[in-house]
Amino acid sequence: MPLVFDFYDKKVGIILLAFFTGVSIGLIYYFHFILHVHVIFTHFFYIPIILATIWFKRRSLILTGILSFLLLASSYLVSSFYLIEDLFRVLMLFFVNIVVIFLVEEIDKRRRQIAESEERYRLLFELSPQYILISNFDGKIYDVNEHVSEFIGLEKDELKGKSVFDLNLILPEKIDEAKDLLKTIKRGGKVPPYETKILDPLGNERHVRILSEPINVNGKDLVIFVVQDLTDIKEAQKELEKAIEEKDLLLKEIHHRVKNNLMIISSLLSLQARYLKGKEAFEIFKESENRARSMALIHEKLYRSSNFKEIDMMEYLQTLARGIFTSYAPTGVELNLDIDRIKMDVELAIPVGLIVNELITNSCKHAFPEGGKGEVNLKLKSLDDKILLEVSDNGVGFPEDLDWQNTESLGLQLVKSLADQINAEVQMISDNGTTFRLTIPEVSMGKG
Repeated sequence: MPLVFDFYDKKVGIILLAFFTGVSIGLIYYFHFILHVHVIFTHFFYIPIILATIWFKRRSLILTGILSFLLLASSYLVSSFYLIEDLFRVLMLFFVNIVVIFLVEEIDKRRRQIAESEERYRLLFELSPQYILISNFDGKIYDVNEHVSEFIGLEKDELKGKSVFDLNLILPEKIDEAKDLLKTIKRGGKVPPYETKILDPLGNERHVRILSEPINVNGKDLVIFVVQDLTDIKEAQKELEKAIEEKDLLLKEIHHRVKNNLMIISSLLSLQARYLKGKEAFEIFKESENRARSMALIHEKLYRSSNFKEIDMMEYLQTLARGIFTSYAPTGVELNLDIDRIKMDVELAIPVGLIVNELITNSCKHAFPEGGKGEVNLKLKSLDDKILLEVSDNGVGFPEDLDWQNTESLGLQLVKSLADQINAEVQMISDNGTTFRLTIPEVSMGKG
């Protein structure tokens, strides 16, 4: 059985130090008092001094002092002629001792730093919630953390030396891909994090994300794999997607039913209007019917859209304006549309639609009392941080003595109320016809 001992064990150090110190003292005695010569191999003294420094650091100066005292005392007793020469040897002994002390303390400092670093690494390695595995480029396991050991159901020592390809972790169709990955890393290639599936000991598939990096451990070129289990996240994501899909279907159904209910109200108003004798009452019912239709149109667009929050105002206003024009416009009057593709939040689109409904209806009914040619213009433009909505005609214009904001007309009262609701500034210009210009703050809107 070979003799094994710890070089840094102080008990071993004391035994070796006593031996080499005894030899050094014996050399002094032998050369000075037996051979009666002054020449001594003081280079041998460096052996116990260096060993004492390794084991006892600065306390090794005591040994250097003892050897120096014995050397000088012996030299003085034999022949004081060589005392100066031996003083120089003593200085060299102390110089070497101090240099070695500095080097040993620096080495110990670095060793402590490395040990602390290794301890931190080991703690991170073992306490990490991720699966961490270190292997060589052939897939042979060098080390794993406790998380991997628990997942596979084998002790760490049992796993070391095994091949990852023999643990039934990798799907059969993924084995070649995994081997190619190891070859890429060995050639110095960079493998970005990627998602894949592995098998647990029961044969169930687990979704994982794998990060891999080459590392060097104790002079060995290895690969570290950090595996994050995404199975719970993927399942939660599926549940969330399912919930969103169900919510979208529910919203579609709600918008569909609201649209249908508004259309029923509009149809009932239309049917009821047929039994009215007075023209004024008929017009009131017809206007109410169109208001219901304008709101129903919003919900129809939402029902048919994949976005339940925003309305494409170009498509909506074109359909709305043409529908109103078909109901009210006199022969010879044309509708001109200049609409940017703007998307509005549904809470803003409804009041804007109602405003357009009232203003176009008002132009069709009152701007051209004697018929003839004319035009009604609808404009919606995006201007910096505002939206410009303008409805104009080249008809007879407003009477000069009429204050539109204080009129008894329900339609114009609605325009004022709805404009206040969306914080819009309203201008009414009566010059060669009538123009209503609304400036709307651009909030929750964007160009499509």
